[in-house]
Amino acid sequence: MHRFAVRLVRMSVLVGPFLASIVLVLNSPVTWPVWAAANGRASAGRSADVPATPPFTIALQPVVSGLSQPVYLTHAGDGSERLFVVEQEGRIRVVKNGVLQSAPFLSITGIVQCCGEQGLLSVAFDPDYETNGAFYVNYTRQGDGDSVIARTVVADPASDVASVVSVTQVLTVVQPQTNHNGGQLQFGPHDDYLYIGMGDGGAAGDQGDGHHEPGGNAQWPGTLLGKMLRIDVRGAPTYTIPPSNPFTQTAGYRPEIWALGLRNPWRFSFDRATGDMLIGDVGQGSWEEVSYQPASSAGGANYGWRCKEGFHDFNMSGDCPNLILTSPVVEYPQVITGEDNCSVIGGYVYRGGVYPWLNGVNFYADYCSGRIWSLEQVSPGIWSSVEQRNESFSISSFGEDEDGELVVLDYSGGRVLRLTSTAAPDLSLSQKIASNVAPMRNQTVAYTIVLRNAGSPFSQTVRLTDVVPFGLAYVAGSLAATHGAIDDSSAPMLKWSGVMSSTFVATVTYAVTVTETVTKPIANVVTIDPGIAPPFVRPAIVFVNGHRLYLPVITKRD
Repeated sequence: MHRFAVRLVRMSVLVGPFLASIVLVLNSPVTWPVWAAANGRASAGRSADVPATPPFTIALQPVVSGLSQPVYLTHAGDGSERLFVVEQEGRIRVVKNGVLQSAPFLSITGIVQCCGEQGLLSVAFDPDYETNGAFYVNYTRQGDGDSVIARTVVADPASDVASVVSVTQVLTVVQPQTNHNGGQLQFGPHDDYLYIGMGDGGAAGDQGDGHHEPGGNAQWPGTLLGKMLRIDVRGAPTYTIPPSNPFTQTAGYRPEIWALGLRNPWRFSFDRATGDMLIGDVGQGSWEEVSYQPASSAGGANYGWRCKEGFHDFNMSGDCPNLILTSPVVEYPQVITGEDNCSVIGGYVYRGGVYPWLNGVNFYADYCSGRIWSLEQVSPGIWSSVEQRNESFSISSFGEDEDGELVVLDYSGGRVLRLTSTAAPDLSLSQKIASNVAPMRNQTVAYTIVLRNAGSPFSQTVRLTDVVPFGLAYVAGSLAATHGAIDDSSAPMLKWSGVMSSTFVATVTYAVTVTETVTKPIANVVTIDPGIAPPFVRPAIVFVNGHRLYLPVITKRD
């Protein structure tokens, strides 16, 4: 449901020797913040339950089945449109043209320790995989359970079965316990550095054997556990430290650290359009959270664990009261009405082309309850989170294909499902514009009416009626449109009709001549009838015959 507010635009004109002001009244859609997110906590200044996009629904359409414990899906960015699905036991499978290939792309089950929270957890393809054949995996090593990030190079990047040329262990992180391994790998879309999400080392509360005190591993700068890491793996035998990392010159800090204060960032992602990062950080026992880092960040953010769980104090011992912490943008409780939640599954921002009304919307889920939420920043610092679905299966991950379309993984059912959407038609962004808002008598003004559908295509006929007001004279034959039918036979009543099923934007233009002799504002209003909703109007106001004051130019003669 859209609300409209009056927006006041002040324009100054010269009337004789006096500076006068007029007010143009324009309709523009706005959303009013309500400080409560659906099934979760939203704090003032942080979240709102009013979405910025038109109302929409989502559904999940099966793509393939027959997988074993799928935990991640991505693409190679090589134009092949292949999907690469990570199976926890240690295999990577290929979905090609909608078909699951029988032979695995890669199998390393012999060196992977599985399962629970261990296993082969993700894969990331080098930005130049098509030419260099390099990709990276994150797995827990058989025997000791330590986390290994390894580079594999293949001879033929186009092959659906990896022809391995070399394997290099790039980084190993000792894991004190078997849980909280993080596991996500992502290349930054703007810097091509490899980002690695590391959990705090496991157990509970970030304390006990293998956990530093005071503060726990997530707050201790001398370990990679509980951190977001950022390394340069391209053009080096293993890796180098990006010179722009935030702690390269800070004593006591591991230079690989990009951000700290994370408990178990199982899934994080980058917005491919903006470079912003969204992190789903699994909670301890009460709150699940999603955090945000803008692309403009210089790194160094502290996301609060174990001082905080979500917005709430958890263990404020040690230096916690003195730290500058970055709060999540949304949280939700582990216990709510119905099926209990347990682990947040961070998702992706939709940037595909099939559902334009979803552009800029992030989706995240919960592993246990099967709930899926949308998340969007409706204005700087204000976020909207709305529950969209409640599935009956365990969602282990989201994935993104080469075109920016999103998928969901069914862990127990071994399925890949594509996220689809429908939205009601929405013409609320339509507008009418005058080429000159302060014309003089006998001048020509061009009017442009832009019909913009931000929702689903629809087949009903849209009709425009525009009666040119007194003081303006229609220029015969000037009515035109990008598509649809125009009719100026009853001028000054002008008409247009058409459908929005084949396009999301239609433009109607015409010209008038100013005939009014006095100084006054003239409102020229078009009525838009969508055919499936009540008609509405869009005005364009001009102020005619405002006198201009000319000052004499005095020149000096020698």
